[in-house]
Amino acid sequence: MKSNDIFLDIIGSSAVAIEALFHDDLMNKVYEQPPFTGSLFERFADLFVDLVKQAARSGKRVVRVLEVGAGTGRLTVMLGQALIDAKMDELCFVDYVTTDVATVLAQQSAARSPWPTVTSVAFDLTSPIEEQGLDIGSFDIVIGFDVLHAIPNVQGTLGKLSELLLPGGHIAILELDGRCFANGAAGSICKYTKVSLM
Repeated sequence: MKSNDIFLDIIGSSAVAIEALFHDDLMNKVYEQPPFTGSLFERFADLFVDLVKQAARSGKRVVRVLEVGAGTGRLTVMLGQALIDAKMDELCFVDYVTTDVATVLAQQSAARSPWPTVTSVAFDLTSPIEEQGLDIGSFDIVIGFDVLHAIPNVQGTLGKLSELLLPGGHIAILELDGRCFANGAAGSICKYTKVSLM
């Protein structure tokens, strides 16, 4: 293996490399500009609030949310504010867990959120769930922003995330389309509902 290949491998898979990219608030500044703002994000926040309300209307007093790949906390902040704006604390208790492969990023995203019940956990989408301290079948909603493009096996990862869902739970992921950087076009929102077959 050439030294350049080793360097690229370290940069591509290292939590240290990720922390370096997010040092000095650089990525926060990037994420505050188009295409990381706009109506697609507002639609995603609306979808998220609707999913939380749906869970609460089904009788849940506690709705558990897992955010994967929180990075700078852009989504964490936006959805925390959406929960506040929707007065969700009057409807149910939302237990929001924010994660990232880099512990410091998960902690920073939790600290930035205006929602009061956010906790942080280190979580690597490419590692087995059972080795990471999250319980199978323990979340009502799994969310993420621009995280799937960084995963080598998207289908396997979505399958893994579905294991974290309770029956009737939802996965909602916002991914930006590469064209959005060139022409301002939107990305896409994918939503998956776990169906319990008995």
